[in-house]
Amino acid sequence: MITAELIAEVETGDTLGEGIVWDARRGAFIWADILGRRLHVWTLDGARLETRDVPHRLCSLSLTRDPGIIIAAFDKGIAAYNIESGALSWLHQPDLSPGERFNDGRTGPDGRFWVGTMVEDAEAAGGTDKGALYSLDKDGGLRQHFSGIHISNGLCWSPDATRLYHADSPKLRVKAYPFDAASGVLGEPANFIGKEHLTGGPDGAVCDAAGLYWSAVWGGSCVSVFAEDGAPLGKIDIPAPHVTCPCFGGPELDILAVTTARAELSEDQLQAAPRSGNLFVYKTAHTGQPTQLWGGKV
Repeated sequence: MITAELIAEVETGDTLGEGIVWDARRGAFIWADILGRRLHVWTLDGARLETRDVPHRLCSLSLTRDPGIIIAAFDKGIAAYNIESGALSWLHQPDLSPGERFNDGRTGPDGRFWVGTMVEDAEAAGGTDKGALYSLDKDGGLRQHFSGIHISNGLCWSPDATRLYHADSPKLRVKAYPFDAASGVLGEPANFIGKEHLTGGPDGAVCDAAGLYWSAVWGGSCVSVFAEDGAPLGKIDIPAPHVTCPCFGGPELDILAVTTARAELSEDQLQAAPRSGNLFVYKTAHTGQPTQLWGGKV
């Protein structure tokens, strides 16, 4: 049975909260409000919130060996970004289609930063499936692994690093790819979770130390939890319709922080769920995996 106790709520009111990671060095959760162009740092011990404006829409991020610098997937490119000074150095600005932007990303057990793109304007992009999945390798090179994606989401890895999970949100499916950590090569995917087990779009996700897959459900007001074979195990109800990304953190990695969004909610929906856009923090009986640092030099 999946249980969780709400222990904190951070009232950020994000338009589109996303990309949350746990930084053990700071003892803090770090995440972005993509549409608000903000970066939040919330220290767990003391519940202190710091918010910084960012120069572009920050869609996802990775920690690096330098605590002050993140790998930032901005809407139109990937950069090394100093969260203290605001200094930005572009690493890659690939030729994306009009109406396409970067989205969900996470550094894997291989030390590469994996990040996908999404189509936010299908007319401008010339179709809904112009998105792709990339990895920023440790030598700084950018590789495209596959394309044909509408909204790339749900990136995380099994504890033994043999499977990569990936969701295409509007298609209501999650796939599992055989994963080779040494080469970063993906095998042929298998269906992992289908729409029959989803109450909305599978958004950001995390895999815990036992191999369970925790998926934020856009439009589903919950984080749904699945076994290694894709069987549904239960859910955590979240007091916001659009749930966007979960992350385990805390000294024992048993604290689950969950971002949410106010975007695409009507005035009536916002009145019914006024806490939308906040960060919700839960104590769980489960343990997450440590946050991976991007393995390259910045």
